[in-house]
Amino acid sequence: MAILIAVRPHPTMGWMRAACRLLGVLSMVLATDARADPGGERFTLEAAVEEALGQTRAVVRAKADVLILDNQKTRAWANVLPTLDVLFVAAERFKNRPITEIRYPLFCNAAGVTPGECEERGFDYIEGPFDDRAQLNNSSDPRLDVVITARQLLYDSGRSWEAIAQADDRKRRYEALLEAVENNVRLDVVRTFYGLESAMRATETFEYRVALGEAQLERARSLMSQGRGKAADVANAERNLAEDRVTLARRRFNESRQRRALNLVMARAADAPIRIELPHEVATATAPLSALRLPAPEDVKATALEHRPDLIVTRILLDEVAHDVTMNAARYGPTLTLDANYRRGSRRPDRVFDDPTTNFIATLGVTLRWNLFEGFRTDALVAESELALVKVQADYDDLERRVLAEGLDRLENLHITIQVFELARDAYRSAEDAVHLVRRLFEEGKNTALELRDAELKYTNAQLALIDARLQVEVAREELRRAVGAEML
Repeated sequence: MAILIAVRPHPTMGWMRAACRLLGVLSMVLATDARADPGGERFTLEAAVEEALGQTRAVVRAKADVLILDNQKTRAWANVLPTLDVLFVAAERFKNRPITEIRYPLFCNAAGVTPGECEERGFDYIEGPFDDRAQLNNSSDPRLDVVITARQLLYDSGRSWEAIAQADDRKRRYEALLEAVENNVRLDVVRTFYGLESAMRATETFEYRVALGEAQLERARSLMSQGRGKAADVANAERNLAEDRVTLARRRFNESRQRRALNLVMARAADAPIRIELPHEVATATAPLSALRLPAPEDVKATALEHRPDLIVTRILLDEVAHDVTMNAARYGPTLTLDANYRRGSRRPDRVFDDPTTNFIATLGVTLRWNLFEGFRTDALVAESELALVKVQADYDDLERRVLAEGLDRLENLHITIQVFELARDAYRSAEDAVHLVRRLFEEGKNTALELRDAELKYTNAQLALIDARLQVEVAREELRRAVGAEML
């Protein structure tokens, strides 16, 4: 898609000559659009932004952090919700004597062996295999126990509720961080999107300039062959054409680099083919911006204070640190819990899993825990959290000043960018008039090829400046939007 630049007839040109000039420019636009199409998916600006917000690493990580905070809030609620534990224990208990595995006294039972001989030999010298019915020591005591424990927090000086409130604040802070990341990604996309458009227009302009240089060289050679030209004009045309071709090669490289940059910002493969489509109001480069009303500085500051994600993050962080102060101070108070315990145990499993109203031990009670002294640890924690609150407050005050200054800077930059665009429009019209005049004088033989070359160079430079100025207005608008955290235009 080419940026359209209006062509108006010069006062010294007849309507026929103006029509021919218009057809020439239109043919230039068609020729530039007919150049090798990079192919690939076509993206509008908003589509490119959506693609980046869905795939960019920074956004994906920020979204994951928000989801993680949901789990942290669940963990905070776990402190005030009841807990229920079930414990199964199957064990062999021994009464100070180890298990011994012995052989039956087969030797003592042999024929002809007296009890006295057996006692003299002792069990250490008894021969024979281990009997499968070897018996354990009589001191063994197998046992199965089932224990059910329930606990409910009744009072902890407000620590748990402060933790829940802090988890809510932390989630809101990460949501604001996500918004800040998305704003940064959007600004990167806008810059690279219009950077690619500017590079493409520069390439097309220099392709047109090369075509003009080739035509001028051919004309200079033709005039010289007819005896009406000079060798110096041919040499100048050859030199100018060589310079334009070198510049065109650099412009093409810059276009490829901008295309790769846009792909990377959108989290696509760097060499993926891509095409872009400008909004209509931007594509018409010579359209005035009279409908663009800039906000007042006071409105910019008020909007930034309310919507800038960085300030929101720091305000929420102040609340989080204030919760830390309250939670640490609550350590001075006691903790009260309601505890219930139910236990069944027996040597026989059937006595453990039968009627639960028999053969059990149950307790129900209230536990009060109060840490009266722990070496001034609580005092230190409270002092540290209060100092952290002072530091965060200082950070917020400094950030507020810098954000307000940035908002005013972006507003002034947008104002200047619009002025530059209006001046570029005037410069383009002047360059257009000049090139028409110089070309007519050159055709009449009253100007040299060098003067024509200089006029055409200024004309194409004015075209590039006009296109770049229009694109920079859009970038400045997005920079203002990021600085205040909301759309104001």
